[in-house]
Amino acid sequence: RDMLIPAMNAIEGVTAYPSRANFILFETPYDPKTVFNGLLDDGLLVRDVSSYPMLERALRVSVSTPEHNRRFLASLERIMNREE
Repeated sequence: RDMLIPAMNAIEGVTAYPSRANFILFETPYDPKTVFNGLLDDGLLVRDVSSYPMLERALRVSVSTPEHNRRFLASLERIMNREE
């Protein structure tokens, strides 16, 4: 988590919020369903929380192993760059 949040915030357009839980809430300016589906296409499952009040642009990712976290970051960065 200590590595994941700053790495997510370093991706242009991603805002990851501090967390003490085993998951991280993050927002992007893009349709969360598009980001969700892009991650899913890469074999990564996150939770779409965009239907929750005041979280219209939010998704939630669980903190995992360093290898899975790196895979998630690479996929998220690719998706964010593709959506520009």
